[in-house]
Amino acid sequence: MKTHGNNSSKEAFQSFRLALIAAIAGAVLYKWVVVEGLVEPGVISGALALLIYGVVNASCCFFIVRHHPMSIWFVPLILNTLVIAIAVMEPAIFRSSFWLSICGGSLSCIIASIAGAFIGDKTNLSQHPLENA
Repeated sequence: MKTHGNNSSKEAFQSFRLALIAAIAGAVLYKWVVVEGLVEPGVISGALALLIYGVVNASCCFFIVRHHPMSIWFVPLILNTLVIAIAVMEPAIFRSSFWLSICGGSLSCIIASIAGAFIGDKTNLSQHPLENA
């Protein structure tokens, strides 16, 4: 017989792994597009790229948290590590146009995570009602 704690720790590890993969892939794509300049320099500004990065992170947060609702506590934090690092390393972040895209992307991640948790996988609660008591 499976214990509920063992099952939830496996789900937490799966969502942690998915969030880590999504964060690394997003950081690599952000570096290639913005830092390396694969797009023409005038097409995408840094603030727009961070906003696009935030929207992609929000969609990843939604799908990961929808599949594992209890991972709402750490998935947005893991996916926003690049944004948090940029905000910490840049001393004048709130004097530039980057703060709006950073705060907007982080806020959209939080909202998407909450929506994913509400819509989330309810099969854990309905399949075995006596185990969850």
